[in-house]
Amino acid sequence: MSELTTIDSNNYEMMSQMMGVASDTKKEAKSSLARLRIVKKPIMGETNMDGKKMKVEIVSAGAYGMSDSDKNMVYSDTVQFRPYLQRFMYQRYNSEKGNYTKTLMAADLNRDLNDTSGGFNCGKPSGYIKDFSALTEDMKEVVRSVRRVRVMFGEVSVPNGITEEGDAQPLENIPCIWELDSKEGFKNMGDAFAGLAKHRQLPIHHIFNLSTVRKELPTGAAYYVPVCDFDIKNVQEITSENEEVFKSFVSYAENYNQWVMSEFDNAAGIIKPESKTSDQFIDAFLDTSDEEIA
Repeated sequence: MSELTTIDSNNYEMMSQMMGVASDTKKEAKSSLARLRIVKKPIMGETNMDGKKMKVEIVSAGAYGMSDSDKNMVYSDTVQFRPYLQRFMYQRYNSEKGNYTKTLMAADLNRDLNDTSGGFNCGKPSGYIKDFSALTEDMKEVVRSVRRVRVMFGEVSVPNGITEEGDAQPLENIPCIWELDSKEGFKNMGDAFAGLAKHRQLPIHHIFNLSTVRKELPTGAAYYVPVCDFDIKNVQEITSENEEVFKSFVSYAENYNQWVMSEFDNAAGIIKPESKTSDQFIDAFLDTSDEEIA
């Protein structure tokens, strides 16, 4: 006679495995994190004026855009970001394949990081490059194309959010990921985290008020850099809900690294057991970074 057990409806993972339905649901898993980005170009819409359709600017360049798992977008010139944790990685755009080579996420960039091409650091040489001019032209191009990425996990609130149609759409405490790879943006957000560390304050206890500033290139083109402001005296309490969100962020980063190592092994010809990371979850990792939204 087989051993009897109790049905525990509160433990789905264990019971789904025991009942033989887990394999049918694994392929449906996907990232539920929204993505925060900076809009590079204005988003135009139409309005009726005296019976005529006119083009109007719905969203200004330099606004923040946030997409959820269903690719719905909400925009605002300013957002409130509560940081939970951050990681660092490298990435490099592959124009021939139309995707990114990405490395593991790590607590810092002081070591070599496995990447999805089967190499390290997206092809960038290890350590500090003392003599850039001594590199070959091909290697110089690689170094120029590899971007440092500050990956921030947190909750975003958008009190004055609007849709692409111009309809009001406020959001509150939405878990999100923000991959920031612009040099000035990388530094600005680093200064904010350093400011908290100076006061021995954990990021999760504070709200970053984010806006952007327009910068112009000699060519006349413009780009936008995130600006961060926070009140060191305005300390947020940590609830049980915050604890659960924090765990989900840690799990997301761990799953991402498992995917990178799986891609690394495949590219390097290393045979290991099949990864449990779903195709849908992988799609989220291949999404473009902060500066790519138009």
